[in-house]
Amino acid sequence: MLSSTTSSSISLEGSERYNILSAPLTNAQIYRSKILVNLTLLLPAVFISWVLMLIFGSELGFGVYDIILTLVVPVSFSVFVSCFGLYVNLKHQKFDWKTEVEVVKQSVATMITTFTGMGISMSMILIFFLISQYGDMWLFVEQMAFSALVLILSYICWRASLKIKIEG
Repeated sequence: MLSSTTSSSISLEGSERYNILSAPLTNAQIYRSKILVNLTLLLPAVFISWVLMLIFGSELGFGVYDIILTLVVPVSFSVFVSCFGLYVNLKHQKFDWKTEVEVVKQSVATMITTFTGMGISMSMILIFFLISQYGDMWLFVEQMAFSALVLILSYICWRASLKIKIEG
């Protein structure tokens, strides 16, 4: 979950963006639909992993904390990367592209979203190794706190996104 469809979904509208701008939709409805498309791609894999953890977790030596974190952490990061990608794409709209590759793989918004996702993942891994020596309970608390933090950041990105209009 290092990047998302939302980091390029606004810019991909390109010269056809007048279609969504002329529709009787609010910015919130347009932005929400972009986020929901990304979550539709990410969350099924999260839930399948969680169900597998429920079924086989105890046999593989995982505890209750692990089973809870298998759902909470990926869901919170999925919401964050969706909201953050949208926010960054709105801040760095690019409609004058020649090919979709320019927007999806080479745009500033995609780079920022990808590297931010990598940075958060790496910091979470680093904190995991630093705290793992103190036991499972501390790991659980740290992971839940990190998840709460990214959900708060998701909300901040969402509210900031609502203040930005699609260039038209």
